[in-house]
Amino acid sequence: SLSVMGCWSWATWEPYGRWTADYVTTYSQWTQNGDRSHDMAVITYKPRSDGLFIGQVVGSMGFSHTISTGINLQKATVTGYPYDKADGEMWTSGGPCEGGFTSTWSQYLTRHKCDSVGANSGSALLDLKTQQVYGIHVASYFINRDVSDAATSNTGVVLNEKHYYNLQDWSGIGFQGEIRIQHSNKECMEMNTDTFNVYIHDCHGGENQKWYWYSSKEEIRNQVNGRCLDYNYSNGNLYVHNCHGGSNQKWTWDGNRFKSLHDGKCIDMNLNWSKNLILYSCHDGLNQKFIVPDKFFW
Repeated sequence: SLSVMGCWSWATWEPYGRWTADYVTTYSQWTQNGDRSHDMAVITYKPRSDGLFIGQVVGSMGFSHTISTGINLQKATVTGYPYDKADGEMWTSGGPCEGGFTSTWSQYLTRHKCDSVGANSGSALLDLKTQQVYGIHVASYFINRDVSDAATSNTGVVLNEKHYYNLQDWSGIGFQGEIRIQHSNKECMEMNTDTFNVYIHDCHGGENQKWYWYSSKEEIRNQVNGRCLDYNYSNGNLYVHNCHGGSNQKWTWDGNRFKSLHDGKCIDMNLNWSKNLILYSCHDGLNQKFIVPDKFFW
């Protein structure tokens, strides 16, 4: 399995614990053809043993889309872990960097003059002030092979529109929101944070009412814990469970209704028992029809 340490320090290699990868997603253009313009991947991690995600412990940054010569890109730096520094030390590039991002033969790539050395590949093209990532440093080109690391032109993959929306999709962010039932249009799908049961409740904007579509896995995940909407096919009940890739956690959308890939039944609000959500044979009733956020299924 693939794991990551929260940080390195002189006292311990794991001062913040360890997280294990849930999914790794990347482009076939890179893995099969070595296409540098698609040299990026997204790793989503399971929560730590105490239920906390890595970003909740060590912090996080945002990412934004740009173009190879974008104005928002011009203040970016190369921030990462160069090989010529002590283990675990993060460094930000110096030298003629700001304003130096220019176009290349590919709309996905930018050339820049940020100072970099070996092992900087994979570093963020990061605006330190806004804490926004606009791309990834992927390669260095040398003016003099006899001079170690005498890089004169570096290359990064920029988060253009295609990469930006794919990263949102792969990481399961950007399209989270309430799922309202058409039966009332003022009530939302909600997860009980204690029992993980799923039911309908008055909309209130809480995170336990926010969901996102993980399209590469056909899953619906809750914002609170990143776990999956799960269909207990022994009793028909709907709840949230650790993601495992089974067909009872995979869903399709027909424009109004969520259907289970396990048996084709639809998510249904039980009108006779506390508005609990169950799986039931599909019909045209409003207690099976939902309204999802814009771009939920982009």
